[in-house]
Amino acid sequence: MSMTAAGPHRPVSAVVSGTTLRFVSLVMAIIGTGTFAFSVVYTRLPGNAGLSMMTYARCNELRRPGQLGLTLDPAAIEAAERDSLRASRCLEAMELAQTAWIMAGLALLLAVAFGLYLAAPWWTRRRAGLVPITADGFPRLHAALNELVTDSGLRRPPRFVLAPHAAVRGGLAFGRAGRYWVRVNAGLVPLRVTDPAAFRAVVLHELAHLRNRDVDIAYATMALWRAFVAVALLPMAVAIVQPRILTDPLSAPWVNPDYPRDLLNTGSRTVLFVLIVYLVRNSVLRTRELLADARAAEHGAADGLRAVMAAAAARRTSPSWLRRFGVHPAVAARLRAIDHPLTTLRPGFAEMFGAGMTTMLAAGSLTLVGGLGLPHDGTPAGRYIAWLLAPVVVGVLAMAAWRAEALSPRASVLPAALGFSLGCLLGDLASVLNLGGMWGVFGGPVGRGRMALAGSVEVGNLSLTAGLVGATAFTIGIVLVAAACAAGARAWPPGGYGRWAWLAGAAATVTPFAVWFGIWLELRPAPFLIGRFYHLTAADFTTLGERLWQGPGFALFSAVYPPLQLFAARPLVVPAFVVACLYPLAALLPRRVAVRPADAGAEPVNGPPAPEPGPPGRRGVRSAVLTGLAGAGAFVVLTLVLRAVLHQAAYDAPGIVSYHSYAQLALAIAVQAVVGGVLAARQRRGLMLGQVAALTCAAAVIVGEQGASVLGRCVPPLRLREGTCNAGIDLAYADFLLDAVVVQGVLGALAVGVLVLLLKRAAAVFPGLVPARPRVRSAILTATTAVLVAVGVAAGSTLTAMTDTPAAVAVPAPTRSGAAVARVLTQAEVQRVADAARPVLPRHWRTLPESTSSGTAVLDDPEHCTALVDEEYLTGRDGPEPVVAHGRWTDGDKITTSSIKVTVRSYPQPVPSAMFTAAENAQQACRRFTYTTGEGMQLHYTVSAVSPPALGDQAWRVDLAMTAESSGMSFQGALVIVLIRIGHTLVQVTYDAFSEPVDEELLRKVLDSAAGAVP
Repeated sequence: MSMTAAGPHRPVSAVVSGTTLRFVSLVMAIIGTGTFAFSVVYTRLPGNAGLSMMTYARCNELRRPGQLGLTLDPAAIEAAERDSLRASRCLEAMELAQTAWIMAGLALLLAVAFGLYLAAPWWTRRRAGLVPITADGFPRLHAALNELVTDSGLRRPPRFVLAPHAAVRGGLAFGRAGRYWVRVNAGLVPLRVTDPAAFRAVVLHELAHLRNRDVDIAYATMALWRAFVAVALLPMAVAIVQPRILTDPLSAPWVNPDYPRDLLNTGSRTVLFVLIVYLVRNSVLRTRELLADARAAEHGAADGLRAVMAAAAARRTSPSWLRRFGVHPAVAARLRAIDHPLTTLRPGFAEMFGAGMTTMLAAGSLTLVGGLGLPHDGTPAGRYIAWLLAPVVVGVLAMAAWRAEALSPRASVLPAALGFSLGCLLGDLASVLNLGGMWGVFGGPVGRGRMALAGSVEVGNLSLTAGLVGATAFTIGIVLVAAACAAGARAWPPGGYGRWAWLAGAAATVTPFAVWFGIWLELRPAPFLIGRFYHLTAADFTTLGERLWQGPGFALFSAVYPPLQLFAARPLVVPAFVVACLYPLAALLPRRVAVRPADAGAEPVNGPPAPEPGPPGRRGVRSAVLTGLAGAGAFVVLTLVLRAVLHQAAYDAPGIVSYHSYAQLALAIAVQAVVGGVLAARQRRGLMLGQVAALTCAAAVIVGEQGASVLGRCVPPLRLREGTCNAGIDLAYADFLLDAVVVQGVLGALAVGVLVLLLKRAAAVFPGLVPARPRVRSAILTATTAVLVAVGVAAGSTLTAMTDTPAAVAVPAPTRSGAAVARVLTQAEVQRVADAARPVLPRHWRTLPESTSSGTAVLDDPEHCTALVDEEYLTGRDGPEPVVAHGRWTDGDKITTSSIKVTVRSYPQPVPSAMFTAAENAQQACRRFTYTTGEGMQLHYTVSAVSPPALGDQAWRVDLAMTAESSGMSFQGALVIVLIRIGHTLVQVTYDAFSEPVDEELLRKVLDSAAGAVP
């Protein structure tokens, strides 16, 4: 592709170059690796390792490891958070000292790098004995060089100096901000006469470095690398190889049994981090050479550069694969940049992969420093770090989008976004945070026992399925941000809008992404939250005191994805979304810009500057607004049809209004997604216009919904339940609906728009597979989009069903019908009875560790309720102690939770029926009571008698309904206790349900299996 084959493009100067991007990546990599290096050195200082171990051991005693377990009891959660905060404050003094050490090390590294950067020009001039090239001393050479300065478009000429002892036919641009020099080697000077094209090519190449503003970047890169090696790498290497260098340097470190493992762990990470820094450093230096070649070729030096490249290729002997990672690019790459300069703008997969990896290395290190140094008030450090890194991430994606648009209107930013996402995920795995065993989205020890998905693939303590879901969620977020940036880039016309346009777009997009990034950083080690979807059921509403008509599709309407819910609930998200969606409309503002010939590569333009063509204009915006209004009209019609159908199918059914509200919200989001897909398919700037249409549709949907509600209350065939005609406006529901449709609807429109564009691009790649007729092609595109969206929705529903729907289980053991053995059971037999319930439980249920509650509980009515609460009917028997075994399980991967405990006691004598009489008397004496936990939370219980199951020789059952309040929120629960007497054996099953109803079918299976397992 030639430079002008695709029509007018933005000038290269209006887009961030690959050199700048790679330099940012280098800074990120050095921050991440430097933090790791200084933390390693800190632990090797005399006394620090022992002090850290003692402090962590002492402070961790304040925590209650494992006590919280899988319970969602508000009192237990508050107690665990309180203890965690105490432990965090206990560590504050030690961690602040470590933070100060790390920050001092980074400051020293940057200070040394800054000093080397300032000294580099002086050292270059002094080492080579450079001589100034002046008009008096070298009149012809000076004139030729100044002529080339004019041709290059530099506003301010550099100072030319001669290297009298350099025989190589080359040059060097060096200096620092405000003072630049170009060194001309003595071997190059004769070429001005013998080979003017080669002379012109070499000099224009060096001047192109100044024109590209990469001289400062190059010398800052080398200064950072040298400072990193001297200040961070060498001390860390010594500390790793000889940990006792400061206390006993002559001792053999390998006598310590932990030395090999520590050397392998820390050493492997060091090698990986240093290799990343080294490769990124080389990529900075390599990319600037390609861009300089492209710039010089734009100014007529292409032929000379080709000749120079051919001569250089003949002299090179190093392998081609090695040159791919060196400081100078391969000859083939340089020739490609010379022949097709605009291809240097292409945001490559590898470039963005490196940017993503270094970004997450820096994120891990900054999170570590933030966790150590920020106030220990319980706020996750990732929430602060997200606001520091979000501008970098969005800036990188915006840069990729604008460079792709400058390259060609058909250039895709998707490979760059996928490369960046993959780099971030792998960088997260390699991050310094993983020293403690956390493995990013794959979970870790903190997530033990909490699976993201039932039946997920596990390796050791890690959930690969949860990792896949979390990685997919992150990738979708990155792709949507890149798509939003691409929409903004496409909205602006080609021309000299400068760097402010893409910076403004990045600033408009950064707030929503910072919120999303912060949520992802907080949740990525929690696979049970980031790894699966949830949905409401009629049982959930029952626990809240409501009844729900669970009509068709309600599980889909009420689907909940925790990260998205947290995202929508954060402040500033809705206004930030509006700003990000409306930013591209700023391109419609009238603007008159003159294009400099040096930028555009064209001849000078005489006369006043002309307005730039290309923005979507009023016609495109009018089309988007009308499409959004049409979508809102369709929503109103469909809402009225839904009301009419529900009036016929479930009039005045309990909970019908709640069902209608959820269905209405899902309908609004679906309409916005369709609007976004239609505009993406029909308009060149469809992504941007789709967001405008989605916002228009959201605003109109609120008005239309209120009107439809008034009609529904006043028109009898549209009523959902009995009531009077009321024309009032429900502002609370309108506000709720607005938040939902702005966030979820705009995201849906953007996602479907991206999907449509990808399908159109796939159709362009395989034109023979798509019919030529436009209507048939549009029909196929629409059908394919609908099918893929349906597949995505079905996948989300499947993820929900994998846990919410009990999996197929083994047939329970039959209930014992014969006579029990007249003896006490052995310990193995008792344990086998206790474990008999496990096969009938759904696959996602996990073993529940034994609770170790602390504090003293208080009962408000001990006289009447102590016997029931303390289970005194099970004690007081004379004779030997029974053989006892327990089994405990929970479905703790859910927001609402249940647990089942089976306790089996086998006595030397038959279990007397008097025990059941005592239990019945205890139940009748206590009708209600309040139980105050050791943490001060009050649990209110109501006792009721329920018919026992027909099992064993005798059975008894009692149900306790629980209510509680904490932090202004109310909670409900249920406790069921069942006793079964079978000869010498007593089986006790306790079913504890929190914020969900008791599954009577599952309880009966557990009872049957336990009773049937008694010999």
